[in-house]
Amino acid sequence: MRDTVDRSLQFMAGGGKVGALMRGHDWIASPLGHPTTWPQSLRSVVGLLLESRFPMFVAWGKELGFLYNDAYAEILGTKHPRALGSRFYDIWSEIWADISPLTPRKAPQRVCRHWKEAASRSANCSPYGRR
Repeated sequence: MRDTVDRSLQFMAGGGKVGALMRGHDWIASPLGHPTTWPQSLRSVVGLLLESRFPMFVAWGKELGFLYNDAYAEILGTKHPRALGSRFYDIWSEIWADISPLTPRKAPQRVCRHWKEAASRSANCSPYGRR
């Protein structure tokens, strides 16, 4: 499959269903812009999260453009696939008061990994890239 992916989108070559959605997505309305304009650091993060079996997402840039993997699509439920490339706030507006403190105020780039144990959910978020 990797051989059939446009060379400029090679970093999205894996990733199951969400990877395929990313490759075919119309990025015009996204705050992230077209993937060919993304910095190498974002491309690397996307390649990593698409290959992960753990639920992961990245909220990138000033407007926190939202990207995620197949495992995180399950967490999104009916918000998937509409959430792809959207603003983090627009996706999670109903819980924004609770999660906004997790978002950085300057040069925001977040990578989060979620895992499920029993009936609880945990999140591990860390800044990525230059500040």
